Amino acid sequence: ASFLILLAGVATFLGFPSQEEPSVTVRDALVSVSLPGLSTERTEELLARPLEERIRELAEIKNIVTTVQPGRVIVQVTAYDTIKDLRLLWQRLRAKVSETNGVFPAGTQGPFVDDDFGRVAVASVALTAPGFTMSEMRAPIKRLRNQLYELKGVDQVELYGLQDERIYLDFDHQTLAAAGLSPQQLLQQLQNRNLIAPGGNPVIGQQSTTLSVSGEVLSLDQLRQFPVQLPGGQMVALHDLTRISVSPVDPPETEAIYQGQDAVVLAVSMQPGLNVQTFGAALRKKLGELEQQLPAGFTLHIVTFQSSVVQHEMNKMYHVMAETVVIVMCVVMLFLGWRTGLVVGVIVPLTILSTLLVMRSLGIELQTVSIAAIILALGLLVDNGIVIAEDIERRLHVGEDRRRACEEAGRTLMIPLLTSSLVIVLAFSPFFLGQTSTNEYLRSLAIVLATTLISSWLLSITVTPLLCFYFAKAPAVSGATDNADEYASVFYLGY
Repeated sequence: ASFLILLAGVATFLGFPSQEEPSVTVRDALVSVSLPGLSTERTEELLARPLEERIRELAEIKNIVTTVQPGRVIVQVTAYDTIKDLRLLWQRLRAKVSETNGVFPAGTQGPFVDDDFGRVAVASVALTAPGFTMSEMRAPIKRLRNQLYELKGVDQVELYGLQDERIYLDFDHQTLAAAGLSPQQLLQQLQNRNLIAPGGNPVIGQQSTTLSVSGEVLSLDQLRQFPVQLPGGQMVALHDLTRISVSPVDPPETEAIYQGQDAVVLAVSMQPGLNVQTFGAALRKKLGELEQQLPAGFTLHIVTFQSSVVQHEMNKMYHVMAETVVIVMCVVMLFLGWRTGLVVGVIVPLTILSTLLVMRSLGIELQTVSIAAIILALGLLVDNGIVIAEDIERRLHVGEDRRRACEEAGRTLMIPLLTSSLVIVLAFSPFFLGQTSTNEYLRSLAIVLATTLISSWLLSITVTPLLCFYFAKAPAVSGATDNADEYASVFYLGY
């Protein structure tokens, strides 16, 4: 059984899921609603207050923070730590805020609920293309993102700095006047066909209006051929009255700069339960291949790469753990002798490998807290083995049969050692039983520590007696008188 634990533990360790920090559930959601053209005061009165009233009806909501901007409201909603099923809560939140649709003014966009938080990008890559416009960069960037999704283990690829495009209509007042139309009348015809979202701030004086296309228009060519009815009843194509163009939003809503150049950043997140070093190596190889396929002038730059950071941190933790194992083994052999020290020391790697097997089955990754729990337990887990080995040596010293000594040591000390181990486990139980975010972050500490100590106890009452049966040195048998004299020493009596 010990040999199987050894093989399975080593095989598990080689591909063990790892990350830098424990995963923590994000209990926040963002609710947004907008109506361009409203002042801050009117936005608060017409949008923010009705939205807050609906959200406050949910008893599971702990905190609400509202940000009001001209024509836009963003509400950050935080759930109580005791709420387990956040997905159900966010569904109820969506249903609750949708009740405001009959309260908000016509043309209001939203409300929208965004609860997709908590993903940590294992890599962020900046794509730069000097001399290219954002519109020219859009197609290669989208193609690059789709190709990254082909890599096994990719959870999501988010884009930052890629500007949305808008359709701009540039009016010629003389042309419109000759046709008998005003810019407002032209916009009204577009709105009546549900081609643009109502609202916005068209700057007619500067002869430029932004349109958000939806509904019937499927392409720019269709918009150019849109029939406009003149006062006399004639129909004219839209492109005969205005100049239609597609350009990124100006001013930009979001922007990414890399080393002074405009860029688009791709943030790649990994699926849970994977080894970040293995995934990082595959991702780096994939990025190298994709860079060769980019158009001339396009360059990829790795901004952050978590696998390198995790590898560095894990190497430090492994180094500390190895030092701890060596120190524990040396101390045990120093005070118990090399033979007994090695017998006791065997349970140290076996316990660690057993713990890894349990961690794998429970879905606990190797991260800062779980490794710290193993290191913390190393100084405790040898106690069980030391107690068993010393009791066997004591029994052999008084002349007890070797087999009986090994059997009785495990049987008589099983409950006392289990009790002492459980006391330590219970001391760390608040980390497991608590419901706060801090408890969630430290929960693996309690689980891994408990697993390590219980594994140590099991191995101490099974493997240690077996090893002592074959390898423990039997000292010379002492008589009863010598044994009594031992306890009559000055040191013992003084103690």
